[in-house]
Amino acid sequence: VAPVVGSERIELLSGTLNLLGRLRCTQPERKGGSQLDAPSATSSCPYIGSGIMVAKQEGPDPADKNGERGIVFIPGGKKYKGQWVDNKITGRGTMTWPNGDRYDGEWLEGKKHGFGTMWRCEHGKHRVEYNGTWVHNRRDGYGVMHNDKGETYEGEWRDGKRHGRGKQTYGGRFDGAGADVFDGDWVEGKRTGRGVMQLANGDLYEGEWFDDVKHGAGVYYYEAKGMRYDGVWDGDTPKAGVYESIDPGDIPVVNLPALELMDADQVGERAKRAALASLSHSR
Repeated sequence: VAPVVGSERIELLSGTLNLLGRLRCTQPERKGGSQLDAPSATSSCPYIGSGIMVAKQEGPDPADKNGERGIVFIPGGKKYKGQWVDNKITGRGTMTWPNGDRYDGEWLEGKKHGFGTMWRCEHGKHRVEYNGTWVHNRRDGYGVMHNDKGETYEGEWRDGKRHGRGKQTYGGRFDGAGADVFDGDWVEGKRTGRGVMQLANGDLYEGEWFDDVKHGAGVYYYEAKGMRYDGVWDGDTPKAGVYESIDPGDIPVVNLPALELMDADQVGERAKRAALASLSHSR
């Protein structure tokens, strides 16, 4: 293998490659041969085989086990730039996937862990899919999710599922305008406990939920019919209760807070405050 030219070097954890001329990446001779060209220093220089390759042009020696490194090319097309501890992705860093998806945040031994933002790349543009806390690659703690169906959830998570108190919009805009909105309790990704559902058509339900449907005692206000049902629900169906006529003004006004998603940093700060408050209450 030719010597390293200047400070530019590509390095494998299990061996060294060199950065020559136009980023000509030459692997140690192997059966069948392998030589890869890249047109510029900004191009990826993939490694075919096992191991992790680092493209480094300035800063600490990429062979160091700890600290900040340059761009790391991981088999499968992923790229990582950030901190390492004992040769493991740990600390603050950014991972980019071949399809353009990106995660920017905290890591622990190669897994998303702590505060971070996951971005999805769609039609050449990025959108925030989730901003908040992670535990071992799963959403856990407090965060905001915005999926490709136009649904937005802000609240508590556990083991990758909505769990605890949270607000969910269904359809409409990301901030809940023109959408059905639920604010209440969640258990393992489903509405379970007490909650309020405000429908875009003006209807409102306040009461108990189980396994994602109205179940137990609850009151439903039918705006178009001018009716209210107060009684028991079983699997989203009213079973035993009282219907009565109401005026439009009799429907409660529920001031559900607007969701904040566009400013990822702001949501992250809210997640930190919520986590600190939770810790202080548990002491």
